Amino acid sequence: MAPFYQSHAELRPQRLATGRTGAVAIENRGNCPQSYTVTLEEKGEDLRFEPAQTQVTIPEGQTVSAEFRAQPRKRRLIGGQKSHPFTAKVASASGEAHALAGEILSRGLIPAWLPPLVVIPLIALCVAMASLLIKAPVIESITVDPPAPLAGQPVTVRWVVQNAQTIELRPLVSGLDAARGSYTFPRGFGTSTSFTLVATNRFGSSERQVNVPVLAPTATPEPEPGAPVVEEWSVFPTRITKGEQVTIRWRLSNAESATLQPFGTVDLVGEMQDTPQVTTRYTLIAVNKGKTVQKSQEVVVEEPAPSAPVVNAFSVEPAEVILGTGGVVRLTWDVQNADSVAIEPGLGPVGPVGTRELPAPSGDTVYTLVARNAGGEVRSQALVRVFAPTATPQPTETPTPVPTVTPTPQPSWEHPITLLERRTVYNIRLTKAGPIYVQAAWSGTQGELSLMINGPGKTGPYARQDGTSPLSVSYNVTEADLAAGNWWRVTVASFGSGQASGDIQIKYESGSSSPLFGHQFAVGPGRGSSVTVAVAHRLLPDSAATLRAEASWTGTPAQLTLDISSLWHRSPYTSRTGPSPLTVSYDAPDAELDRGDMWVFTLTSPSAPNAQGNIKLYYPTRFLTIIGEIGGIRLPGP
Repeated sequence: MAPFYQSHAELRPQRLATGRTGAVAIENRGNCPQSYTVTLEEKGEDLRFEPAQTQVTIPEGQTVSAEFRAQPRKRRLIGGQKSHPFTAKVASASGEAHALAGEILSRGLIPAWLPPLVVIPLIALCVAMASLLIKAPVIESITVDPPAPLAGQPVTVRWVVQNAQTIELRPLVSGLDAARGSYTFPRGFGTSTSFTLVATNRFGSSERQVNVPVLAPTATPEPEPGAPVVEEWSVFPTRITKGEQVTIRWRLSNAESATLQPFGTVDLVGEMQDTPQVTTRYTLIAVNKGKTVQKSQEVVVEEPAPSAPVVNAFSVEPAEVILGTGGVVRLTWDVQNADSVAIEPGLGPVGPVGTRELPAPSGDTVYTLVARNAGGEVRSQALVRVFAPTATPQPTETPTPVPTVTPTPQPSWEHPITLLERRTVYNIRLTKAGPIYVQAAWSGTQGELSLMINGPGKTGPYARQDGTSPLSVSYNVTEADLAAGNWWRVTVASFGSGQASGDIQIKYESGSSSPLFGHQFAVGPGRGSSVTVAVAHRLLPDSAATLRAEASWTGTPAQLTLDISSLWHRSPYTSRTGPSPLTVSYDAPDAELDRGDMWVFTLTSPSAPNAQGNIKLYYPTRFLTIIGEIGGIRLPGP
C-alpha cells in the first residue's frame, strides 16, 4: 500500500489567558508515521510563547497534543482585558500545513475600573514596598572558559547574578544585559589579564575581580627520530545522541604495531564504525622499536530527547457480545516508551504489556488506553458493541404476509432502501412544509462524521454538516420540495477508518406535539443499517395488532437482519436473519400499545454492505391508524 499523508489540527482552547496551558492537538490520519513542527507567532510581539516551536512525531491514526503557555513580555501595571491574536502554524514533513487562529487574553495588574483615589495610594504603596524589598545586585558566580587560555584563544566569561539589570566587564566591555549570562572575547587576550565584573541596578551595584592567566602557545615538538608517524587520525562526530554511529579513521607510517583502544590491535591503516552507549575516549597507540606515539579523541554521548509513547496494539475480544449471556471480554495491549499506562473504564493503571479479562458490559462500551511520558500523551480506543438477544419468532406469524383483517393487504408505507457500510440511514416521511432539525453526539475512534438530510428530487443532500461531536444540521422543507416526493432520509456517515457510536435526535416541528425522536446509532467499517420509523395510534380499545415489515434487496451481503422494536423497548421484539425477501411481524399486545406509539423497523448488515432494495410496512387499519408523528415527524395515514 502506497503511503498517504493527511492530518487534522486544532487549538484547545482557541481563547486562552496568559499563564494558562493550551495545546495544539494534531491527528495523523495518514497510513504512516509523520513528523510535525508547531510554531506559535503573535503579530504584536507582546507575548512570549513557551515553547515557541515544538517538533513531534505521531504514529499513524494517533493524536498528540503539543502544549504551550503564553506570557507577556512586559506586564501592564494598569488596564483591563486585552486581546492578543496569534497563529499556531503546523507543518508536516510531507508538506501539509495548517494555520490555526487563536486569542490570548491578558490583564493589567490593576484593573482600569478601580477608582483613582484607590489606585494612586496603591501604586505609591507598591513603590514604597518595592524600594524596601529590592536589594542591590548579588554576584553568585563567575567562570572563565577556558580558565587558562592560550594567547589569542577565544575566551568566554559566564556569570550568575541576582537583581541586576546591566553587566560591565570593566574596563573592557560595558552595557551588557545581565540576563544574557555570558560574553565571549573572540580573539582572547595576548597576555594575562585582569578585569572587574560590575553588576548594576538602580539600587546599587556589586563587583568582583576576575583574573585570566594567559599561556604562551607551545611549539609543536619535532617527532623523535625513528618514532611512528600519525599521518591521519579522525573521529567524527565528537558529540552524538545515543544510538548514533561514529566513524574512526587512521593511517600510520614507520610503525611496527598499532592499538586502538578500547578495541585492541588494528592494522596500520584502517577505518571502523562504532555505536557507543556512553561517553567514550578512543586512543590510537603506535609503537616502533620501543618508541610510542598516541592520539586521543573523546566522543560525548547524549541521551535522546524523550519521544511520545508508541501503542503497538490495543484490542478487545470479542468486539460484539449478546446482552444477558454473561461471559467476559479480554483486553490486550502492548505499549512502548511509556512512563505510565492506564485503561478506563474498569482497569486504571496497568503495565506496558498485558492481557486482562473483564465482565462483559451491559451496553456499548469504549475502552480507552492512555499512555504518557515526558514526550507527550497517546490515546487508543477499543469498542465493544452489545446487542439484545434475538427473539424467537412469534408463533402467530404465517408464511403468507397477509394480515387477517384485510382480505387484500396493501402496504401502509413502501419506499426504497439503500444499505451501505459506514452509515446509519433513518427513513422518514414528511407531509407538511416546515423546518427539520437533526443533532448527533458520539464517541469512539472516529472523531469526524457527516450528518446529512436527503430527499427526493435531488441527487445530493439538501443539507450537510461535517465535523466533530456534537454535530447538527437543519433544513426548511418547502411545498415545492414535497411536490417531488415525501420520502426523506437522515444519514449519519463515516468516511474514516474508525468506529463511532452515539445518539441522534430528530425534530420536525410543523404541526407537532410530540417530543424529539431519539435513537442510538453505530457507524464504522463493516457496518451499515437502515432504520424506518413509524408512529401508530390505536383506534379501538383492548385490541392487539400485528405490525409487519417485508424487505427485498439485491447486492451484498446475501443475508441481512430485519427486526421490530420500539422507543421504550430498545432490544428487538422480534428479529429474523436470512436472504431476500425477508419478512418479520409482531403481534403487539394491548399492554405494549398502551406504552407508546413509536415503532422502529431496522435492517442491518453483519458485514460490509452494498445493497439496494425496497421495504414495505403493513399496519392493520382496523386497529391502527398512522397519524405520522415521529417526534414531530409526520407520516401519512393509510
